[in-house]
Amino acid sequence: MNFKNILITLLLCANSFLYANSFDNIKKFAQDICDNIDPNGSIKLTEIEAGIAGNIKPLSKILGIKFEANGTFKIKDESYTGLPYDSLPAQMIDSRRCKQELAFMLLEQKSIIDKKQDVNIIHYYLESKHNSSVHIFGQPMTLKNITKRKKICEVESGTSAEKISEHKNKNGDFVKIRVLNGTCQSKMGWIGKSDLHIKQKD
Repeated sequence: MNFKNILITLLLCANSFLYANSFDNIKKFAQDICDNIDPNGSIKLTEIEAGIAGNIKPLSKILGIKFEANGTFKIKDESYTGLPYDSLPAQMIDSRRCKQELAFMLLEQKSIIDKKQDVNIIHYYLESKHNSSVHIFGQPMTLKNITKRKKICEVESGTSAEKISEHKNKNGDFVKIRVLNGTCQSKMGWIGKSDLHIKQKD
């Protein structure tokens, strides 16, 4: 089982009744999008974006939000720039890979949206003990990718963030986050767990 399949399993187990139903709907949506583009050949990210744009109403129902004409949406008056397409590969080798990547991205978005709509959500901010900024990467650090990880963005200390999931390996504890403000708003990626801090309530 690969890393993304493990995270899907963890998301489903977190709330089996809610996410099992959501996953079925998301799985079918991803299948319709990817198979409609090309059920046999390679698929480009731009083709997926176009397919979703043409099916935004059913996706809105699945995710429980309303998309604006420009692809943005709001949760409790907080604006989001749209779906994190940059988390998907620029090109996928076939429809099967397309369905897996798209379903994972949408299920993760469903989890984020549901947590954001929860009044008891915990608010976080980013701060490094060693630097004035925090680097966000595409993957948790491992021995294999320690010098090859893709840097998604760099944010100033104090930037608000949302915790999505956690991962632990021999190199330490890591968390996947979504940036909530600043120049990297809506970007998602991995940081060291020690760089994520809980905001104190006023």
